[in-house]
Amino acid sequence: MAMVLDAIQIIAYTEQYGQKRVTHTSSPMNAGICRIKLHLPGSQSLKDKRGVIKSIISRLRTQFNVSVAEVEDQELWQLATLGIACISNHDQHVDEVLSKVVNFVKQNYPQLEIVEQEVEILHGP
Repeated sequence: MAMVLDAIQIIAYTEQYGQKRVTHTSSPMNAGICRIKLHLPGSQSLKDKRGVIKSIISRLRTQFNVSVAEVEDQELWQLATLGIACISNHDQHVDEVLSKVVNFVKQNYPQLEIVEQEVEILHGP
């Protein structure tokens, strides 16, 4: 979601200041959105939860070059929902990256339980 909002802000900025914007439609754009709901059984406070979630978000951004944010359950100590977005001109690449992200969380954070996960791939023109 953050990437989409950034693009909208850039478009609004360029239109506001009269700059020309070139649009290319020759290659399709595919966006993948992944939602992961995590159970953090060892978390005893929001501070504990934030430490774990910040670590996950930072590592995912660095390793996979995806946009990540905590999108739900911000006030619950033991639940966190992450939204992850990836954009590419190949839908297979988007699916592969999001699958690797989920596997990364499973392998590197065994103390967490993935309660729910969903992946949606949006195909461009």
